[in-house]
Amino acid sequence: KAEMSKKTEELFKAEKARHEELRKLVNEYRNANDDAKEELKKKISDLVRNNFKRRLRRSRLQLEDLQKRAETLEKELDKREKAEDKIVDAVVENMINGKHPERPMFRPGNRPRFPRK
Repeated sequence: KAEMSKKTEELFKAEKARHEELRKLVNEYRNANDDAKEELKKKISDLVRNNFKRRLRRSRLQLEDLQKRAETLEKELDKREKAEDKIVDAVVENMINGKHPERPMFRPGNRPRFPRK
C-alpha cells in the first residue's frame, strides 16, 4: 500500500510538472513576438497531445481493470446462483437454530456461511 501511495504521489508530481510546463509555455506564447509564436504553439500542441494520449492510456487501463472485475463478479454470481439451494437451506438452518436471526438475509455483503461437502 505504501508503494502504491508512493507511485501515486510520483504520478501526481509528474502531472503537476507537466501542467506547470504547459502554463509556462502558454504565458510565453502570449508574450512572444510573431516569429516565436509558431514554435511555441507547436510545443504547446505536442504537450497537449502527449497529455491527451497519457490520459487515454490511463483510461484504457482503468477500463481493463473494470472489465476484469466485472468478469470476477459474473463468475461469483454464477457460482452463487448454482449454489442457491445450499445457501437458502443454510440460512434457514442458521435462522431456526438461533444463529444470526437478526441479520437480514439479503443485505449487501451479508453472505451466509454454510458447510461445504
